[in-house]
Amino acid sequence: CVVITSLMLSGCTSSKLSMNNSDFEDNASMEDAASMEDESFDLVKVDEIVKVEKEELVNDGTANYLYKQGVKYEEGKGTTVDVLKAESFYKQAMEKGSIDAMNALGVLYMNNGDFDQAKKYFEMAAAKNDEIANYNLGNMTFLGNKSNQNLKAIEYYKKAALKNYAPAYVALGDMYATGKGITHDASKAEEYYLKAADLNDDQAIDRLALLYLLQDGMEVDTDNTQNSIKTVKLFQRVADKGNPKAMYVLSLLYQNGFYVEADTDKAVEYLKKSADLKYPEAEYSMAYLYLTGMYVEKDYKKGIQLMTSAANNGFPDAQNNIGMLYLKGELVPKDLSLAKSWLEKASNNGSAMAEYNLAIVYDAGMGVPVDSKKAGSLYLRSAESGYLPAFGKVVEMYANGSKGVNKSNEKAREWLDKAIENDDSDAMLLKANAYFHGNYGYAKDMALAKKWLDNAKKLENPNVSTVENSWKRTERYKKFQNVKK
Repeated sequence: CVVITSLMLSGCTSSKLSMNNSDFEDNASMEDAASMEDESFDLVKVDEIVKVEKEELVNDGTANYLYKQGVKYEEGKGTTVDVLKAESFYKQAMEKGSIDAMNALGVLYMNNGDFDQAKKYFEMAAAKNDEIANYNLGNMTFLGNKSNQNLKAIEYYKKAALKNYAPAYVALGDMYATGKGITHDASKAEEYYLKAADLNDDQAIDRLALLYLLQDGMEVDTDNTQNSIKTVKLFQRVADKGNPKAMYVLSLLYQNGFYVEADTDKAVEYLKKSADLKYPEAEYSMAYLYLTGMYVEKDYKKGIQLMTSAANNGFPDAQNNIGMLYLKGELVPKDLSLAKSWLEKASNNGSAMAEYNLAIVYDAGMGVPVDSKKAGSLYLRSAESGYLPAFGKVVEMYANGSKGVNKSNEKAREWLDKAIENDDSDAMLLKANAYFHGNYGYAKDMALAKKWLDNAKKLENPNVSTVENSWKRTERYKKFQNVKK
């Protein structure tokens, strides 16, 4: 089987700060792409952060006003979250006929575990033929339902589906695909998923692709199967309807030759179309192409604009890269405040690489007061998320008892071994040095030191010769000291 990954998921590291690279074809890092000292270019200025206009609610006493006030207090939009106030406004809106308020009350009570009250409000909205209420009632029928048949759920979902509510089609597809509440039927599941996909529902597209993959089996060693053909037709069908995710997936298929003959021109064509529709992953990948001049004419301004747009659309890798460009002042004016802001956004969105970069910002005091404890906390978070460059930092922290952690050779060795398990050649060099010098609680052992040095050499670590030379200097110094004695 084929596992499709993002064009821009792999990361590479400099000795200090890290940016993402692309596995679109080569391994040039963003850092390398941005560091172009042989070329002259003007710094690019773009709008960094999308400003969202605040909606001013005018108290006109309508159901819509009351409903939006309820949303405001439930979600804490510009105010403190107050569920009781939200409930009060929803009830006032409901009395004026707001179906949205009925559904909102149903969800509110459901989240509080009061399923009887939740059902009451959903049924009130469903009586007005509301598709969302019928969908919610369908979901509620599974609560405590242990039977193999759940015809009531199907009844509710079909009512919602009659109004072309895509999640209801997906729910019906899920029931037939999993056999939960109805007899398993892959063709029925496909039928409902296709209906949702035709409504541009991304969930349905994912479910269908998975359904086809599972029908082929995980050990299929060819892409030329009936289901692989159906997969391509699915994405083509949905892309033709203007779905940016489907366009992005097609770009991956054509770039990598999955299920289709590899065609770089088609890959870039679909990628551009997806980016034009503001699909963050596509914007991000297209930005890389413009910054490197790969497959397209190099255009720094377009590259930065697309990267910024992807960042504004919440894509963490793009947020990390924009933060790094501002930190270094490459292609954009240097701005440590903006750099920190973007790295924090990326970190909050789960980027382990951004956590590592942000840790270095606090560690070195780049535009902020030095804060070793905060840096240490970020290094740990990054390492716990599996970002290899952070492992070495954590090893040093425990070895020295620094950056907010207590000294522990045991934990230093533990993190060193975790890095080595991931084939980190830098960690192998650290272990070689540890055996040579007797660090981290290891007894000095020249044989083991050479073993780990050789392992790092096999992985072509560029720092091997530096370590070898340092050992030679140490040995020469020892001999000199012995001669003096």
